[in-house]
Amino acid sequence: MVMGRRPQLFSLVSKIKLWPSQKGILHGVIKVESLGQFIRVTTYCKEVILVKDSRRSRVARWLRNRWVVAVCKDCRIPEWKLKRFSRGRRERRSNSHERLPIHFITEKKTKRTRSRQLR
Repeated sequence: MVMGRRPQLFSLVSKIKLWPSQKGILHGVIKVESLGQFIRVTTYCKEVILVKDSRRSRVARWLRNRWVVAVCKDCRIPEWKLKRFSRGRRERRSNSHERLPIHFITEKKTKRTRSRQLR
């Protein structure tokens, strides 16, 4: 199955079987169900998540860009799955030996505000 540049969230999660939470913790997915406009995701740590199927959502962006803060200890995601998730599209197509790593985010980016000078 060839994925486009911005696939629907359902096809992305059902293929990768990983789910980044709002805090950036990567969970393993047991089951993904399509409920029309919504999808229900069940993780290995017994969380059931109901979200809108979208292309531009935070989850879809995090999965496409491979952004992760930490990995869930309760889900016990195997090492081979993390390595497969960290591989880039180029490496899967050709025999390139360069790896695109998972991007672990350590701090949140905040907007810089200019301090106002009092007169």
